[in-house]
Amino acid sequence: MNKELEPYYRILRIKSTASAAEVQQAYEYLAEAWNVDRFPDNPGWRKRAEAKLEEIGDAYKKILDALNRDPGEQPGDTPLEAYEPPRPSSEEKQKRFAFSRRVKAALITVAVLILFGIFVWPTAYDHDSMKSGNRSYSIRINRITGETSYLDSGQWHPMPIPQTRKIPAGKPLTEKAGPPVPGKAPLSPSVETAAAPKAEKTEPAKPVVPPGETKKASPPASAKTVEKPYAVQITALRDGGKARTISNQLRKDGLDAHVAKADVKSQGVLYRILVGHFATREEALRYMRDKKIKDDYPGSFIQKIAP
Repeated sequence: MNKELEPYYRILRIKSTASAAEVQQAYEYLAEAWNVDRFPDNPGWRKRAEAKLEEIGDAYKKILDALNRDPGEQPGDTPLEAYEPPRPSSEEKQKRFAFSRRVKAALITVAVLILFGIFVWPTAYDHDSMKSGNRSYSIRINRITGETSYLDSGQWHPMPIPQTRKIPAGKPLTEKAGPPVPGKAPLSPSVETAAAPKAEKTEPAKPVVPPGETKKASPPASAKTVEKPYAVQITALRDGGKARTISNQLRKDGLDAHVAKADVKSQGVLYRILVGHFATREEALRYMRDKKIKDDYPGSFIQKIAP
């Protein structure tokens, strides 16, 4: 076979012994691979494809002309050379584009959920208030889930609000409305106890001290507070008379209740309604559990009374 045809066989990537049908098949395959419509957005590759198509068409024509002139000639084998593989088809490009769109959609969805959790979720509540017993609770309702919770001791708890023992309001008393509790030393100068109505003062009889003995000094008024500085605080009110009325009612219920006046910087003067005198916090907690004070009076806690 004429040596001039060897380059054309290499262009079509076929052997020199290929039949006319094989030549036709090789041409169609390469013509499809270098179709200019596959490179609409790349002018450089489009120009290259046009040159390749012209080269492939010329090789195809030359080989066919030679076969038609001498169909009986059997040329020797000509080794094939490696050729540049065809570029991805339009179908593959569409698949890659569709996959890219799905990834972008997933990323956008995740970003929206994150922004929703940061900016929308914390504000998705309706707030209101509700009374239970003698207390008023702040409640909130989640607009998304419908979950309702109430605020107690600075924390949100799921509904319902536990039933509490109603503390009677009673008639407000003055600071000198009743007698002090017998046998009980005052907690401190700030502790408020009910006093009897004013009566004429009488000088108590002075005890006779035997010769050679000295009179023992009485303990200070705050001695009990110093020895047992812990108590269970039920609540705190601005009205001292109302606080003493509630304290009296608690004593009738069998609790060792008393009132202490406290000057709180951020709230002013408050009257704390306290129960018990305890040496340690653990002792006060045990008493609160045994008497189930937390069940009857939610929001109660352990308070340390300064002497």
